[in-house]
Amino acid sequence: MEINSGILAINALIEAMILSMVTLFALHLMAAIPNPAPYLEYSIEHVEWIKGLFEPALTIENGKIPFPDGPGWGVQVNRSWLEKAAYQISGDK
Repeated sequence: MEINSGILAINALIEAMILSMVTLFALHLMAAIPNPAPYLEYSIEHVEWIKGLFEPALTIENGKIPFPDGPGWGVQVNRSWLEKAAYQISGDK
């Protein structure tokens, strides 16, 4: 039962239409589990802040996202993008 609830939680994540690297992580989860959700939700909103976060950027080709084939997550995170980003650590006062 724990495995099934975990798979349901993963499928819920996969269906979350969130930008940033969450879509990339969900893509990897879909490749790793035997019964992923049939679709990966992808935001259609044009948001400038995400550009340049990592390379290569995810693209949609014929309704599908090609799986990144580089090491690790398959992409290279742009350190200069991170250095310029505003952030807040959860729990900070």
